[in-house]
Amino acid sequence: MASKWAFVDESKSNGYHLVAVVVHAHEAPSARRLLRELTLRGQRRIHFRTESSSRRNQIIAKVGKLDFEVVGVISRRKSEVAARRECLLRMLEELAVFGVSQVSLEQDLSMLSHDKQTLHLYRDSFRFTQINEIRILEPHLEPLLWLADIAAWTTAKGDMSLKAATLIEVD
Repeated sequence: MASKWAFVDESKSNGYHLVAVVVHAHEAPSARRLLRELTLRGQRRIHFRTESSSRRNQIIAKVGKLDFEVVGVISRRKSEVAARRECLLRMLEELAVFGVSQVSLEQDLSMLSHDKQTLHLYRDSFRFTQINEIRILEPHLEPLLWLADIAAWTTAKGDMSLKAATLIEVD
């Protein structure tokens, strides 16, 4: 079975949405290349919230041709820390079911220590053998985190023009 990787980002619009894009490892290089090609001169990364509406449509048209799946976990909790923890634990359970072997989580400096605690709890409690590696990365270092950002933004807006998604509500 081909190895699957997941790239995870969040949206804080309309609740707390933690969204992963799941790609086959062999598809990752071409997807990264396309995402880099979509950056504008001087841009370090694609951050969908800051793109114009016409540019968003252009980006969705291009990345929509890539082969990936979207998994989202949504929380309505008031506390961002509690919502993120709950969503991240449920996301990791779902990604293990999807057969994901590697997870890359976009670094949020305000949540970094909480994320590390949550990942420690996950490793101690669940011990899923499928997920061999969980990384927390700065977004400009991994273009597939940009795809997760796009998926998180569109999912939070209720826009499923990018891809149909598996959405799970927790609470």
